[in-house]
Order: sequence, then C-alpha cells, then structure tokens
Amino acid sequence: MAGEQQTPLYNGYFHAWTKVEIVVNGKRYEGIKSLNHSATITKTKVRGTNQLPLGRTAGPADFTGDMEVYMSTSKAIVADLGDGFGNAIFDIDISYRAQPEDNLISDELIAATLTELGSGGQDGGDALTRKLKLDFMNAKIDGFWVVAPSDNTGAAG
Repeated sequence: MAGEQQTPLYNGYFHAWTKVEIVVNGKRYEGIKSLNHSATITKTKVRGTNQLPLGRTAGPADFTGDMEVYMSTSKAIVADLGDGFGNAIFDIDISYRAQPEDNLISDELIAATLTELGSGGQDGGDALTRKLKLDFMNAKIDGFWVVAPSDNTGAAG
C-alpha cells in the first residue's frame, strides 16, 4: 500500500546519516556534517461575512536550507562552482538507504543558490567547518514535487 510505514523487523535498521549521499551539481561530496531543508507554503484563509472561511489561497512557496560542511569540502564546492560562486545556480541531490539492499530514498533541491557563508571554530579536537545557507526554487521529497510544476501555470487567459 502506498505511503504505508514499514516497521523494521527485529534487528532492523533505520535510515542513518552514515548512509547519506549528497551530490551538488552532479558531483558527490562526503564531508557534509549536516544538511537541513524546509518548504513553507503560506496559505491564507479567505473570509467573507461568514464565521467559517470560504476557502484559502494557494499561497507563495518558499524553500530554504543550510549545510554545515568541513573546510576541505567547502573549498571543493566553491572551487567546483568557480568565480561568482555566490551567484551560481545548482541542484542538490540527497539520497539515503538503511542498508544496501533497501530501496533508495531521495530528495532533490532544485535551482539552489548560496545566500550566506559563515566560518568559525573553537578550541578542541573537532575539525573546522563552514556553514552554508541555501535558497532554492522547488524540491522533490521522496520523488514527489512539493509544488508540482503544473500547479504553477497561472491564470488561463
């Protein structure tokens, strides 16, 4: 049944960060400490003179995210994007599976761009990282569009 949650059997495996693969603009990177992304659709209720709403608007969609990457990975991503990397447009593919024989689950961040780069570090044994904030135009989650391109055709005229 579609959408049915599969419960792992005894000694089953859940998806874990160690099984994640991240591809930026067709190139695979391993030095990703974290990656977060979200989609927000701001729908507004339309009210008339009734106590109950008449309906709601489709609302604008907004997509943002961030990655924390190790410095060597940040350097590689920036070099691969080249001069003007802050204006580069690229796709990010995120795929994961619990075990090699499991079905692949993938998310796609479409037409991403960097909006902020931050660096820092602290005393201790941890490797230095850089935080990259992202803005993107749409996303596919588990293979399904958040906003289907056919939903964005505008008014018929």
